[in-house]
Amino acid sequence: SNKEAYQASIMISNSPGAFYNPLLIYGGSGLGKTHLLTAIGTAIKERNPNAKVLYVSANDFVEEFVKISTDFKGSQSLVSFFRTDVDVFLIDDIQSVSSPSSSPL
Repeated sequence: SNKEAYQASIMISNSPGAFYNPLLIYGGSGLGKTHLLTAIGTAIKERNPNAKVLYVSANDFVEEFVKISTDFKGSQSLVSFFRTDVDVFLIDDIQSVSSPSSSPL
């Protein structure tokens, strides 16, 4: 049942951005999605210690997005941050962004 997600994770770890870009893993609670996500980031860093891997929960990302979007004094936009400071972006629990009850706003 997890073989396809596992194989996709290995492919991404070996060649970030070449396959499954983006990769979305969907499943119930406790099935190993977060484990796979952290394993991808760890494997990428092991193969390329200079890689800039950003792992963040969806709620933390939304909070940072709102902070950057409302901070007019900031010299760096979110787009430029991702273009220059991040090679691999891993976001966990993305389903929480769509749920109004879990939104930090």
